[in-house]
Amino acid sequence: MKDGSNFHSSVIGFPLDFRSEAPVWRERLLAGTSLLDAEIWESLPSTNTRALEIAGEAEQPVPAVIWAIHQTAGRGRSGKSWLSGTGSLTLSLILEIDTVILPRREWSLLSLASGMAVCDAIRAFSPSGRIGVKWPNDVYADGRKIAGILVETPRSIEHVSSSRPLSRVVVGIGVNVNNDIPQAHVSFDRPAITMQDLFPYEAVPLFDFAKEVCLRVFGELRVIQESTGAAASPSVGERWPDYCILTDCPVEWIPPETISGSLPVRGICEGITSAGELRIRRADRSEFVAGRGSVRLIDEVT
Repeated sequence: MKDGSNFHSSVIGFPLDFRSEAPVWRERLLAGTSLLDAEIWESLPSTNTRALEIAGEAEQPVPAVIWAIHQTAGRGRSGKSWLSGTGSLTLSLILEIDTVILPRREWSLLSLASGMAVCDAIRAFSPSGRIGVKWPNDVYADGRKIAGILVETPRSIEHVSSSRPLSRVVVGIGVNVNNDIPQAHVSFDRPAITMQDLFPYEAVPLFDFAKEVCLRVFGELRVIQESTGAAASPSVGERWPDYCILTDCPVEWIPPETISGSLPVRGICEGITSAGELRIRRADRSEFVAGRGSVRLIDEVT
């Protein structure tokens, strides 16, 4: 428990006294998941910033989670803000990756796999709505953004354990659960939606949903690690069509600001490569592959 002044909110499903409830939540998370450490804060500027700080400490147990009931200066990709209101879920997982199984050049798969995990968690709690993932890091419901993923790496923490080279990564997750969108002050490329909008009859139990998200992300990480060998699990790429909201749709790829001279590319989305890169078929039938940047739906390819 961190910053433990009294905190009450009915939007998370029941009144919460932060001082008394946060330690209970922490113990339940540690007991019900494979987490080795958990911090629950009443308020933080950014869970990813805190996670990056402690992920750089060699003695920090992993996997770990940083969870803030209220986040005041969260961030998304490309410097976009993610300022969340009470009742949303904002947490960051600190994970350790075997860089032989998943080389750094394929770490974009972590963002996609985490999006798939969040998608499945939302589906488990919200019986209605068309829920899917938008490359590379957003989850949409009924055409509106409901969640975002931000994968970042701390200062180099690499070591060998049992002859396995490991590297740490932070996966930040923000989900609109029971929060009020107008008060959340979140910047979205498209209109936003909450889980409460999908199932308005009662508030989503925030602790149960947070635990489900953690379990689903850990499950996806296991899938990635088991996607080799004779008994391999289906890879992210093989399962991607069940989640992607862009496949077979006209899209426009927008280059990141760090790539000078690049122009937007329009075409039909044809899914992803085995490394998680976006595949676009141009009007002239040539293929364009993007590992970075953003993409948006358009009306037609010209």
